[in-house]
Amino acid sequence: MSQALPRIYMAIGMKGMEDFLKQKLKNEYRFVGEAIYREQVVKNAIPVNPDIIILRETLNGSMDILDIVYELRLQLPDTRIIFLASDRKPGDPLLAELVSNGVYDIMTGNQISAPDLINLIREPNKFSDVAMFRPKVKVNERTKEVLYDVPVKEVVKPVKTTVFVEGTPVLPPDYGKNVPKPKKKEEEEPKIKKRRTRRFRTKFGRAPEEEQEDSKLETSMEEEAVPQPSEVPLFKPTPEPDSDPKPELKSVETPLLFEVEKNSEEKTKPASPPESKTLFTFEQEPVLEPEPALLSNPASEREPTPESQTVFVPTPSPIPAASGGGKQKILAFVGGDHGVGNTQAAFNTALTLGKRGFRTIFIELKEQGSTIEYLYQLALMNKGLDVTLKYLSEENFIGLDNAIIRMPEIRQQNTNAIMAENYQKFPDTVDFLFFSPDYVLEPDPQKKEIDPALLKELCMHLIFQSGYHYIILDAQPDLFNPFTEVALGFGTHIFFTVTQDVCHIGRAVRNISEVTKRINIADKLYYILNKYDGKAALSKRDIEDWLKQEVETTIPLLHRDFINANMKGVPVLLHSKDPSLKKAFNEIVDHILQK
Repeated sequence: MSQALPRIYMAIGMKGMEDFLKQKLKNEYRFVGEAIYREQVVKNAIPVNPDIIILRETLNGSMDILDIVYELRLQLPDTRIIFLASDRKPGDPLLAELVSNGVYDIMTGNQISAPDLINLIREPNKFSDVAMFRPKVKVNERTKEVLYDVPVKEVVKPVKTTVFVEGTPVLPPDYGKNVPKPKKKEEEEPKIKKRRTRRFRTKFGRAPEEEQEDSKLETSMEEEAVPQPSEVPLFKPTPEPDSDPKPELKSVETPLLFEVEKNSEEKTKPASPPESKTLFTFEQEPVLEPEPALLSNPASEREPTPESQTVFVPTPSPIPAASGGGKQKILAFVGGDHGVGNTQAAFNTALTLGKRGFRTIFIELKEQGSTIEYLYQLALMNKGLDVTLKYLSEENFIGLDNAIIRMPEIRQQNTNAIMAENYQKFPDTVDFLFFSPDYVLEPDPQKKEIDPALLKELCMHLIFQSGYHYIILDAQPDLFNPFTEVALGFGTHIFFTVTQDVCHIGRAVRNISEVTKRINIADKLYYILNKYDGKAALSKRDIEDWLKQEVETTIPLLHRDFINANMKGVPVLLHSKDPSLKKAFNEIVDHILQK
């Protein structure tokens, strides 16, 4: 009976590296899952009980990375954690805490060497290998004072330069295995350097006028420490313009590095020789608010020339910072009661963001049937919020993406319908999710059971993987509704909609007081006074005194405009000619961009 392969769970968030590890280790290990953001790691790793977890520090998400490590050590005490840290040095408190928690398999640096990682997977570190990260502690038994020694001196390793040459194998079959390294005598140093210099000169046809540069190169090389034989740096000379553009090159076996770039502006340009292959690079996505004009992924626009077989790893498009500043945001709209117009406030805010060019998705959390879906006939077969949550639980991200309702698809399927002309007025930058009609009409409660925590994971996926700038959650006024609780706790902004009705205001005061006992929303609360009549006895100032907070936006009472717009199947924002209505929603959007 064959022994079961050790199981590996990856929380790297770099598809190129994950695929590379699977390819190289498929006969030695079994890969049991992947996490694309931090909140998913502990939840999905515990059921599969892996032998090894590879965790990258810069993995997307808001959960504290040390909390993840602590929970994994607590729940999976026999599991090795391989931690891929950023460019940290001995004495760093995060590294010290990792070692204190028994995590010895640590790699640091903004460049991740895949072969080194393979070696670490096969041969785990001991405490002595990472002792430099954990200062020695002395405790005065009399005073109980804790003192720390100076960290152990770090072992400096030679830098590896990676060059890909056409026809070069990514790695030799035996790379990464423990092969004894032959020792070299010190007196052989000059001979090795001279041979290497001559080899480059003959291969690339150096001209006589380059001899002076070669001598400088030899001098600078002699000043460096001699690296190990398996780590001899490979230099990439630039051929002269009049030289043969396709010189015959022998295969050079070099390790594969995965580089995480902190700033896309610092990205170096690819080398000039067409025959060289590019390094696998991965951008660490800034979680920033975008410019209205979306930028496409530069990598997807490049086309490899016939001479160069450049390999591009697909990564989500970077999102540039918008003039308003701030992060991508999850906006939760909650009504003080039924009938305050919260759904219309949320939906028209989404349209305003979309008209400004921001990628926005409107998610209505009404399980009894969507108002917006019915008004504008937006339902599509096998699409909806319940469908996306089902695919998310199965980690079927392609199915999840296909289950989102998008306006171009609505137009294609309703070309001859009465709504066809109205659909042309909707911006393409706004997508939709509602509970599907099949879910709403399902009589069996057990078949309708959905884990509300999946809503949080869905928002994380839409932000980090799908690249939406804004997610608008239209939550129910029942503050104990599980989906509403997720929206209140996870939303970066809470928009609370009330009217001049004293019952709505009184219930809002009571509900806000109750919810703040469980969720801290005081710093992100924003009141919207809907259906406002300036001639009514209850003024805006009276309402602010009652709520004990300023009401920054009032939406005017335009009952006739709403009725007419709904009758025609057009959003009131695109139908009404009243400038005060557009002004109100522009105020909400300006607040979103500024905070």
